[in-house]
Amino acid sequence: MLLQLLSHRRDFAIGYRGVSLCFSVGSILSALGAFSGELIPVVLLTYTMQTVGLAVVYFAVLLVRTVTSKNAKSYGFYPCFSAHMTLPIMVSMFTIWCILALADIDELGFVSLHDAGTVPILSVQSLFVRLLVPLLMLGDWVIFQERGKLNKKDIWLCVVVPCAYLFEATALGLTHSVRYDAVGVHSYYFYSCLDADQFDLRAFLTIIGFILLFIVLMALWRFVDGKLANTASIKPRMADSFHSSRFSSVNISYKEVALLLLAQLAVFAILYALSRTVLKDIYLFNWTARHRYWNAWILVVVFSAFRKPILSFAVTIGNIVGIVLGQVLGDYIKMRRIQLITDDMDEATKWGLRTNYGVFIWLVTILTFLVIGTRISIIINTRSATVENHLDDIGNHNTP
Repeated sequence: MLLQLLSHRRDFAIGYRGVSLCFSVGSILSALGAFSGELIPVVLLTYTMQTVGLAVVYFAVLLVRTVTSKNAKSYGFYPCFSAHMTLPIMVSMFTIWCILALADIDELGFVSLHDAGTVPILSVQSLFVRLLVPLLMLGDWVIFQERGKLNKKDIWLCVVVPCAYLFEATALGLTHSVRYDAVGVHSYYFYSCLDADQFDLRAFLTIIGFILLFIVLMALWRFVDGKLANTASIKPRMADSFHSSRFSSVNISYKEVALLLLAQLAVFAILYALSRTVLKDIYLFNWTARHRYWNAWILVVVFSAFRKPILSFAVTIGNIVGIVLGQVLGDYIKMRRIQLITDDMDEATKWGLRTNYGVFIWLVTILTFLVIGTRISIIINTRSATVENHLDDIGNHNTP
């Protein structure tokens, strides 16, 4: 499988974890207000931002270990550490998107654009903090981590992070050290269930339920991890089976091509629907949807027709990453350039300084992903050919 091939690639592991670390650090800086010029340090005391802080630590540790491990058989280090760091941010993500975001639905059935705080829940900043970073952490576990390494005591260790946050938030509230007015909560407690001044049975049951949720989810995580380990144990090692990769351009069947193509076109369709409805007020989402993504989806069809799934996925993923990256960087560049405008400038110069480079960044990102996908395809095909030639040589040597 493609994931098994990538998990043994040191350069891919360094690139994935390096990019993920940059996204995690950028998400924190954006939430702090570093790009808008108005710092809000109190945001770092919320549970969501502290889980993103865990993501920074997580990717930094794994990146250093990956860089210093030149001859490792795989690049899935510290599986227990990975599970315990990933679970808190996944709980945060599902709580936000499955509970808080759905608490207020308008008459058209779309999720409300705002949460309880001051940041729109569907803003680019929110999508980075509450969706992209958690998915990058989950992706690291899926791609790199070894299966079957969790034991029973790891189930109970999962409560360390939530209990540490509960202790921290309660201590700060009781001492009246911090108020959360800057993030829209006029109290010493960001979460009402932790308000010691109004602590009741409902709040107590909420806290107990929160901790039990972690235990149940970690038990489920360990169960799934064990099942995946049993499945993986019956597969041949990828080092001995590059020649039979289901993702090679020769051996993948047309049925698999059709299924992969439908899945990717569905991604384009869902992104288009969201961009024309709930995300229509976000510049680059709306612009790319109105221009049909400059028919980038046609490249997906063409690459699939020639049985090049890695290249087709490069276009699909590059399109999504490019839109998000283009929106964030484009807005930041535009904001910085607008500050250079003076009254004595002519209109043409002012118009140039107001230009948003989001579309250009989007296109460059797609091209970059295509280059990376091409490089991965060449590596896989080259290694596949090398293994096949080696097997042929062994067969010829053994032939009397």
